[in-house]
Amino acid sequence: MKKMMTMLGLGALVLTLTACGATEKTGMAETDFDNKGWSYVVEVTLKGDDVTEVSIDAKPDPNNADTAAYAEANQTKKSLKEDYGMKQASPIGKEWYEQIAALEAYIVENDGVSTIELSDEGKIDNVAGATISGQNIIDLYDEAVANAE
Repeated sequence: MKKMMTMLGLGALVLTLTACGATEKTGMAETDFDNKGWSYVVEVTLKGDDVTEVSIDAKPDPNNADTAAYAEANQTKKSLKEDYGMKQASPIGKEWYEQIAALEAYIVENDGVSTIELSDEGKIDNVAGATISGQNIIDLYDEAVANAE
C-alpha cells in the first residue's frame, strides 16, 4: 500500500510540474505590399518568453506586374531559392533565402531581435550571413510577438 501511495504521489507531482510549464503560443505579422510587389510575413513561436521558432518570408502581389507570375505559381521569396536572383547583387554572395535562414537562426539563438544591429543604410550589420534590410523585419517580429496567443 505504501508503494502504491508513493507511486500515486510521484505521478501527481509529474502532472503538476507538467501543467506548470510554460505554454506555447504563436504570433504572426504581415506588411502591406511594397512598391516592389512583396508583402513580408513573420511568424514566431514562443514557449514562455523564449523564442523556439521564427519564420520570415515574403509573398508576391498578384496585382503587381513584377510579381504576378510568382503569385500565380504560389511562390514566395523563400521558395524561389536561387531563382530569386539576389546572389549576384549580394555583397556576401548569398541568396535571399540563405540570408533569411541565417537571420532566423540568429533570432532563435539570441532569443529575439534586440541584439540585431543595423548599418546607416538600414542593412543588418552583425548577423553572419545576412546583409539584407532589417528594420521592417525587426518591426514585424515585435508585432508578431505582441500578437502571440
